[in-house]
Amino acid sequence: MEISLIILSISLLICVVIIFSLNIKNKTLVKPDKINNLASIGDKCLYRSFGLTTTNGNNSTEFSVDYELEILEISNDSFKVRALNFNHNCSVGADKSKKTGIIDFMKNRWVLRKDVSIVIDDIRKKRIDILNKLGID
Repeated sequence: MEISLIILSISLLICVVIIFSLNIKNKTLVKPDKINNLASIGDKCLYRSFGLTTTNGNNSTEFSVDYELEILEISNDSFKVRALNFNHNCSVGADKSKKTGIIDFMKNRWVLRKDVSIVIDDIRKKRIDILNKLGID
């Protein structure tokens, strides 16, 4: 009798831990379209593998960069952004003389919401949690 009670208690404890961990995971998972709908002016976002071309005389070189952007304005399907920084994996992106031009290319430019990913920082997490508690999706 005591053994079955101990086994039942352990099983119940395991179930509670599993349910609690699943509940936490569900609260922190947010669909990307939902995040983009909660975007605010001043939020940061990433634009991965944005293709650029540089020309030098008759030669042109294609390369891509990952932009870190700040949202300046919001429309139904787009964000007006400005580049804060970029990452590269090519010699063109590493050229310091081209850095200003690469940054300026994304100055006051409109990008589609579906092409960028919102950066989830602690402030954004708190905002999403508050909206969820208020029942706002």
